[in-house]
Amino acid sequence: MRRRAPVVALFAAVVAYVHRPWAMTSRLPRNTGDPSFVTFTMAWVSHSLGHPGRLFDAPIFFPHHNTLAYSDPLLPLGALWGVGHWISGNWTVATGMVALAMVVANLAATYALAKRLTGRADAAALAALAFALSDFALAQWGHIQMQALGFLPLGFLLLFRLLERGRWSDGLLLGLVQGAMAMTTASIALAWAVAAVAAVAAHVIIRRFRLGREVWKALAIAALVSAALVVPAALPYTNLQRDPNFTRPLEPLASFRWRDLVSPTRTRQGPLAALQLPATRRGVEHEAFPGLTALALGTVGLGALVLTRRRRTGREHELVLVAIAGAVCLLTAMGPDILGPVSPYRLLHDDVPGFAGLRVATRFTIVTILAVALLAASGLAWLAARLPRPQLARTVGWAAVTVLLLELAMPVRWRHLDTDPATLAVYRELATRAPGPVAELPMASFVDGSTWSDVEAPRQVYSTLDWHPRVNGYSGFVTPDYYEKLTALNRFPEPCAIDEARAIGVRWIVVHTGVVDRIRQYDALETGRVMAGLPKDAVTRAGRSYLVDVTKLPSAPC
Repeated sequence: MRRRAPVVALFAAVVAYVHRPWAMTSRLPRNTGDPSFVTFTMAWVSHSLGHPGRLFDAPIFFPHHNTLAYSDPLLPLGALWGVGHWISGNWTVATGMVALAMVVANLAATYALAKRLTGRADAAALAALAFALSDFALAQWGHIQMQALGFLPLGFLLLFRLLERGRWSDGLLLGLVQGAMAMTTASIALAWAVAAVAAVAAHVIIRRFRLGREVWKALAIAALVSAALVVPAALPYTNLQRDPNFTRPLEPLASFRWRDLVSPTRTRQGPLAALQLPATRRGVEHEAFPGLTALALGTVGLGALVLTRRRRTGREHELVLVAIAGAVCLLTAMGPDILGPVSPYRLLHDDVPGFAGLRVATRFTIVTILAVALLAASGLAWLAARLPRPQLARTVGWAAVTVLLLELAMPVRWRHLDTDPATLAVYRELATRAPGPVAELPMASFVDGSTWSDVEAPRQVYSTLDWHPRVNGYSGFVTPDYYEKLTALNRFPEPCAIDEARAIGVRWIVVHTGVVDRIRQYDALETGRVMAGLPKDAVTRAGRSYLVDVTKLPSAPC
């Protein structure tokens, strides 16, 4: 434990500097769009644990069903979020705890895998930081589920133990981890599926198909356990992909380009800015830079691996498997246009169940970045082994870790979520009213994606105070009739809007005024005059909003 203390202290300092845990007391990671939606999803999963039969009928996009399947299920994260919320009683604290727990798990899993492959603490720390602080990891800070990157090194660690020992317990653990991946986010699960198949196939070929019966049994156990966990959760997604309204087309522009890996894409600020490279902005899905130090040492590690092909140890063989998996995933990340009709991504997207829902090919580079980080650890270990004194090797090793930190360390952003009494008053009022579908106005149009997310996603967080189903919604998909509904309902209190509300089955209409989460709603004075024209027993003022009981509104010709 004493030997690990410096590494633990280093990781704790990095997490404190980069991720700023104290910011989560009233803020969400990066912005209030996707993080709010992920917070809502985790809250719904936690809320539904006692009633699994209704899990996928999340209370958004009423009256549609199976709405949780519009995005990642986040089932393991929902359980963890529930514990955090029970402890803190705070939405943002619970979400921050989940995000930071995944970052720590990623550091620990990558460190453990690199330590297994190299035997050196400094090399393992370098790999963990290169992976956890890569442009990809920090650019995805707002996509909280993507911080579950630690599943990948953990998966490789368990797979290598399985291939080495062939124990049924290793197969069981690997199956559980694979199931947890699939129930968290499709991006990581599908990337792992490609990586695992490539690694196992390479292992079988290198061993000339001579594997022990125990290894085959352990692999079969892993596959069966994964299937038992994944198949029930995957059925709603499979049914959704059969619906032509929810088809995700190929997106060639969201494909990997070589410069994504070899050039920084984030602008750093602060005392370390002078030591960091200038950045070029190419979009969140094209950020994959793991640091020049990692790239340089990774090149050394790859060269050393090639030179020692005739006298490889078991650990070097495992590093070969990681490198092959990284190369296959890199080829897949290049998108539908590489290699024409036999493009790996095109074949997977069109012909393999589950892959049709993944429209961003660049997500497969996460395995490549991990491979680069592990090759960098191997390169550092190779150089250290050739230095004359152990103390000099350790000095060089930790110096490389320090240089990598200077390259990559940059604090991430947090965004304040409005939780003042005036914002939450109408939701607390709804919690005291009879259950019934709710429409919150003004409904935001999905045509402007940023406004849609900034308006509707925080409302979903607030709705966890009452849990009434919403006509509103924000997710990875939008229902085909959503634009029609928002166009009609946003005309409230015109008779046609009231008729539309009744036709949908809406019981409550919430009319927002003022500025919430930096987004302007209806004008307060004009809305007050409109509400004064409605029956007094139908309208309740709550904070900056009005709650309208549709059942008490008079009927009029549309």
